[in-house]
Amino acid sequence: MYIEQTNSTNTLIKEQYTDREHLFFVRTGYQTAGRGQSGNGWEAEKDKNILISVLLKDIRTEPSRQFAISLSVALAVRDMLAEQIAAAGLDTSRLTIKWPNDIYYDDKKICGILIETALAGNKIEYAIAGIGVNINQTEWVGNAPNPTSLRLITEREYNIERLSDRLIERIGTRTEKAGEAQQKAEYMNCLYRREGWHWYKKREVSLTPTMPAKQSEIGRYIADGTAFEGKIEDITEQGEIRIKHRDGDTRIYHFKEIQYII
Repeated sequence: MYIEQTNSTNTLIKEQYTDREHLFFVRTGYQTAGRGQSGNGWEAEKDKNILISVLLKDIRTEPSRQFAISLSVALAVRDMLAEQIAAAGLDTSRLTIKWPNDIYYDDKKICGILIETALAGNKIEYAIAGIGVNINQTEWVGNAPNPTSLRLITEREYNIERLSDRLIERIGTRTEKAGEAQQKAEYMNCLYRREGWHWYKKREVSLTPTMPAKQSEIGRYIADGTAFEGKIEDITEQGEIRIKHRDGDTRIYHFKEIQYII
């Protein structure tokens, strides 16, 4: 379903279309109130990008497994972009997933994903994946720190509708396998800053985690706003990131408890 303009495709689906079938989607040319993670805005020039929300039903999974949905959608977006980047003769290994689900090319962001869920009893009734992919946009007027687009990467212009259709196909394939070990391995293999030591900052914020936590044998670390050098060891089933610090300790962080220093 295509709408020329709306406030937010996620909001539109929640308000009018949650009774539709699995993989129902709304695509728009322009959002007046596009949203990113934790209430951040999403800047997108009119008719230049993929702005789409996908309704996922019949998931039948526990809330603690919400990250499996996020993982599948992120891999689907990367699949679609990797096809175009490979066709341009470029190295797809430079296309990575920045935890939890942003898509990066080198150190620049090409896609943001917002997953929202609704519960029915102790199961997820449905999820809405809001996806913004920078396709043909080449300039940003806001304060986005490091945006890029498929056009800037490949120096080619693209048909938005055709790429959107391909993305829906990939999401359908990926979400049918949500939570499988193979997808987790793929995710880890293309994770941004997967190898080596990198700098992070502990955020001095108090946010309700977007992904449910579980009791861990590794102590949770209280953010104090300082920078540290660490190495990613793993991502838990609940979507937490496990980082080894230079002092030898391994600590677990929820989404938004740390910030990448880029």
